[in-house]
Amino acid sequence: MFLLLIGIISFSVSCTTPISLINKKPEKYDGKKVRVSGKVISSLQLKDIMCFTLKERGEKICIVTKNYLPITGEYIFVKGVVQRNFMYEGRTLLVIQESAKKAKKFKSWKKIPNPVLSE
Repeated sequence: MFLLLIGIISFSVSCTTPISLINKKPEKYDGKKVRVSGKVISSLQLKDIMCFTLKERGEKICIVTKNYLPITGEYIFVKGVVQRNFMYEGRTLLVIQESAKKAKKFKSWKKIPNPVLSE
């Protein structure tokens, strides 16, 4: 059982694309589906866009999401499509448009119930 767990972990890590390769050759990955992993170092929610920065071995990339923002400091896996010409407010950015994400630990992503206001 232990060897199976080690094999699954090794397989999941080996199936990720290093952020450094995407940054070095964005034209090769443009429009391609990738799976990256790393630590969330910042997040930003504006009125028309939500994004966070993922860092892996000193390399960073912006992840654009329509889902919820992960917590800073979490280690996550992200699936998405690389866009090297993502336009935002007149600027061209290299981003990954997220299709799915998975945290190493799910407990921090539990939904928080809405508080009931008492009169």
